[in-house]
Amino acid sequence: MTAEVRRLEGDRDDAAVRHIFRSTIALGRPLGAPPPALRTYEGLCLDWYLGAGRADARLLADGERVLGYALVCTDEDAYHRWSRRRALRAALRVVPAATTSRFWRLRLRDAATLRSSPRPVGAHAHSPWV
Repeated sequence: MTAEVRRLEGDRDDAAVRHIFRSTIALGRPLGAPPPALRTYEGLCLDWYLGAGRADARLLADGERVLGYALVCTDEDAYHRWSRRRALRAALRVVPAATTSRFWRLRLRDAATLRSSPRPVGAHAHSPWV
């Protein structure tokens, strides 16, 4: 194996990041049955890093095979402006889903906990590997 860290290059890399995200979403494993509006959650978790924050994201790849990713945000203010708008839109979809989905009840609890926590200073990162 000759793994290297490199920048995200296009739609294929985006698809690999999304695949790893779905494969590791539940404590390193995929979810059994996808909850309603899972794409909404995926977008809220990944779209910043695959869009406006893309320059700071990296992949660990062995040739064409993507093994993992590091999603880094170095512009917290821009990220928080981006996430606030999307979180409000996502809430319109997920609050009704929380009435029947344990996944969404737990995510809403997580959101409340995060909202009351101090914001990171300057930057933050996520880095799952398969």
